[in-house]
Amino acid sequence: MSKTTFNPLKLMAKTEFKDTVTPDLEGRIDLMVRSLIDLPRSKLTLLFEHGCVSLNGTICKNPATRVSTGDAILVNYDAKQGYAKKKRPWSDRTFTIIHEDEDLLVINKASGVLTVPTNKEEPNTLLERVTAYLDRKKKNHEAYLIHRLDRGMSGTMVFGKTPKSAKHLRTQFDKDQARRIVFAIVNGELESESGVFESQLDTHSNLSRYSTLEKGKGQRAVTRYKVTQRLEEATAVELELITARRHQARVHLCESGHHILGDTRYRQQRYPHEKWDKKRLAMHSVEISFIHPTTLKLVTFRSPLPMTLRKFIRGSRKK
Repeated sequence: MSKTTFNPLKLMAKTEFKDTVTPDLEGRIDLMVRSLIDLPRSKLTLLFEHGCVSLNGTICKNPATRVSTGDAILVNYDAKQGYAKKKRPWSDRTFTIIHEDEDLLVINKASGVLTVPTNKEEPNTLLERVTAYLDRKKKNHEAYLIHRLDRGMSGTMVFGKTPKSAKHLRTQFDKDQARRIVFAIVNGELESESGVFESQLDTHSNLSRYSTLEKGKGQRAVTRYKVTQRLEEATAVELELITARRHQARVHLCESGHHILGDTRYRQQRYPHEKWDKKRLAMHSVEISFIHPTTLKLVTFRSPLPMTLRKFIRGSRKK
């Protein structure tokens, strides 16, 4: 390939450069492109980002791609256009985005992530990472916390993007008007196909929760459950949180004798499960429904079960 062999052709606002790789010029494609267009390497990289370079008829985005004898290279380049560096798509280990609009952000939280920092002031909490995402799009754009998920849980959550929308959403969640569906795998075999757990939840000095019969103590907590699959020494259940007290489903299931797999705080030691050696909770927020703060219509958002839970179910089906 040499500068004397190509013929630039004017195509509207762009100039088209094309040639075929010769044996003496095999190597990285960005070096081949530089032989066609005399630009600094940093600017050549931007041509790849903007899809200006094709290899054998296919757009090439990787400047380090190797080319061989006979490969056809095509570059569409406009010298007057400022090829700005593109923002990389947001990627974060703590969450993925399910839905976003002007009022709210619905995400799929990863397991093992704190929703908000405790008094230990842990870094990289979910609230911090969601705020960083919004701030990247618009400076000083704050994320407004609406509700929480336990650290070991994963699944669907919603954040407000404005004070007005956050207030509207918090009212629904605080008054238990939002619908919350949670999937869990518990130890042992639940006797009934469906039922309701109801108790008054109180708090120990170590912040663990428990059901109390003492009059005037605790908060009313109601969890509706439905068995979805019976497994080997375990049961998959769908839980509807009629109320949303801290740890309520975990406490209710533990007190029934069937703790959620991976729960080290609320666990019946007489019901171990040898197949579940994960550090995470076998618990996932699959669905939330609420009234949208602007459209005032009911909206529902779901997130799929994580691979860890799906693999366990496949490997634990009754034979």
